[in-house]
Amino acid sequence: MRKEDSKLIVIDSDITRASSERNNIRAMQSRKLLETVLVVCHKFLLTPEILNEWKDNRSGYSSSWLTKMMARRKSPPKESPEDATLRAKVKKLLDNTNELEPVLKDIHLIEGALSYDKIVISFEKEAHSNFKRISDSIGEFKPIMWLTLSDDFDDIIQWLEDGAPEKKEFQLGYKNENT
Repeated sequence: MRKEDSKLIVIDSDITRASSERNNIRAMQSRKLLETVLVVCHKFLLTPEILNEWKDNRSGYSSSWLTKMMARRKSPPKESPEDATLRAKVKKLLDNTNELEPVLKDIHLIEGALSYDKIVISFEKEAHSNFKRISDSIGEFKPIMWLTLSDDFDDIIQWLEDGAPEKKEFQLGYKNENT
């Protein structure tokens, strides 16, 4: 992959937490994902919120990975892209629902993705479902490609190796005939 094709990717801290040296499937997938991002020229979006979340959930492997990414200048520190207007839309839409708190917990991932290459990778199926559901009402969410790592893992790794091109099926706003 050409360096100019690299993407700035939001990687959720649940991948950090899972990337321990254990030999379960989540740990192995997390390590493979992080290693792929490291060697394939992609970059990791590092905002203050994401860094704090990562610090709270780090493993030995993820700490070593982040050090390598920073040494290679593949985790450039970025300002927090907090969007008060977007948060107000979410609060208005989800006020008095059980979804508001979990959505606000992960909204910084969406804000980061919107500010850069519109890619989030996570194990969070519930967060993915919540953001996908509300993308009909909050159109800004629609182009974000949210990849749930446990789904089609080999395809996700291949997609990263191919340069992480825009793929409609990964977008929160994507609808197929079954949805």
